[in-house]
Amino acid sequence: MSWSESELVAHARRAFRGSNSIEIIAIDPVGANYPDTPLIVHDPLRTEKGQEGSIRPDFVIRFDGHLILIQAKDEWNDELDGDMVKLQRILDDDSWYEALRLALSHRNEGMGELVLGAMLPAGSGYESDEDVLLFEVDEDGDVLVTTSSPELDKLANELNADFR
Repeated sequence: MSWSESELVAHARRAFRGSNSIEIIAIDPVGANYPDTPLIVHDPLRTEKGQEGSIRPDFVIRFDGHLILIQAKDEWNDELDGDMVKLQRILDDDSWYEALRLALSHRNEGMGELVLGAMLPAGSGYESDEDVLLFEVDEDGDVLVTTSSPELDKLANELNADFR
């Protein structure tokens, strides 16, 4: 399957909006305009104005008490790996976690249990040793959520049940 990142995000957005349990908090895909505004997590160490060094997840969704930050790419590559490392900073570094909390508070949103996700076209072959959810979007626009993490397996199954 050969989709652009913006097409991938459009299909996933339709699936998310079709869910009764998923709330889209923010969308920031490359090359697309949606009424949903992006969530910008500003670098907590940056003293100058501007967004340099900020983290902008492609999707921020809420599901069953979880806040899920998702990076979407049209293929598995070094850029996706780099974006996932940036998201991992929010979990690993208290100052980035607080920056996320601040960004959400500006939108009158709470945290929830934080989970990271990667979104790719189905059959991408993406594998991760980290505790992440993989959102695979097929040619019909259906979403399948998988994980290699036993801790996230129940959440992945609940998301899949919600998409049916």
